[in-house]
Amino acid sequence: MTALIESKSRREIARATGVSTETLRRYLRGDSPSCEFVMALCEEFGVSAHWLMFGSGPLRSSDLPRRSGESWTPGKPLSPPSTREPPI
Repeated sequence: MTALIESKSRREIARATGVSTETLRRYLRGDSPSCEFVMALCEEFGVSAHWLMFGSGPLRSSDLPRRSGESWTPGKPLSPPSTREPPI
């Protein structure tokens, strides 16, 4: 996370993600960030949450695979997969 946000000031990141500068400082020192913060950070920098949290997979959220026929809007959760039984 630290390498990702080096291009902006802590104040800018805090404002963009909706946390205080003190909360941001705690996250940068190793405290576990909230889900809301992670999602806001991903939107701000256009990176995938998986990459941010685990350091693997596609860097950009735009590079994530999509389910066929489904579109996605940032900030809106994907619909759950269909639970219909396949025809016999």
